[in-house]
Amino acid sequence: MLVMLAVSIFSNIYLVYTSQMLIKEKMNILGGLLIQSRSLLDEPIDILNVTVRETRIEFALWNVLFEDLIQLSRQFTSVIAADSSHGLQWSQIKQATDLLLGFVHNLAEKYAKNNTYLDITPEQSQYFNSIIDYLTEIELRAFPTVIVIGSDPQVNIDDRGITEALLTSIQLQATLVAIAETFNLRIDVWQARTTNIQ
Repeated sequence: MLVMLAVSIFSNIYLVYTSQMLIKEKMNILGGLLIQSRSLLDEPIDILNVTVRETRIEFALWNVLFEDLIQLSRQFTSVIAADSSHGLQWSQIKQATDLLLGFVHNLAEKYAKNNTYLDITPEQSQYFNSIIDYLTEIELRAFPTVIVIGSDPQVNIDDRGITEALLTSIQLQATLVAIAETFNLRIDVWQARTTNIQ
């Protein structure tokens, strides 16, 4: 009787321990993905700021932007799988950044063949400023302020914040459609292909 009780207690302790380790492992995976995704989102914001400051699109720099957005798209696919409780929000955010990816690709495909740069109008600069603001807002709202990975991981995604980021991503999509019209472009959500913008 005592042996069976001891085995039962040990089994319960082991199950609790295993469950906690699994939760920590999942949090570490999600935390790592979010750190990488946030980093990948930073550079497009920086490149778009250069575009506005210089009042022109440098296509060599936009090739870097294109590659960053491809990596970001792949990262968001992994984030969606790792954070199923916020899958709807991450999916919408991914759709918006994939639309940005489609815009970058189509614009460069149309104008970069015989040009190293393309001047932008004041109206287009305003649109780019809005895109920068929306991307910055998504980064601030969707991603935890502090991400800790390791033996005691902390990855706390705020439900309200990520929902606000979802709404911002919808505004981003509308702005991308509007700016595309000023370049006489049609855009859609990027579908993975093995090409670059050059």
